[in-house]
Amino acid sequence: MQVIICSRTAPPVGMTDDALARFQWPKEDTFQIKNAFDSVYDPFLTYCGGEKDLRT
Repeated sequence: MQVIICSRTAPPVGMTDDALARFQWPKEDTFQIKNAFDSVYDPFLTYCGGEKDLRT
């Protein structure tokens, strides 16, 4: 399971995983789906639009 973050604000390109974990997402532009399975990510993007950011 993981956290899916949907935000209108993108973190800087090249940000490390450690820095991304500490990134302060703007509350007014962001919501999170916690304890989500990977299987909900693609349907979620299809429904609401957006880009998949696969930083690993």
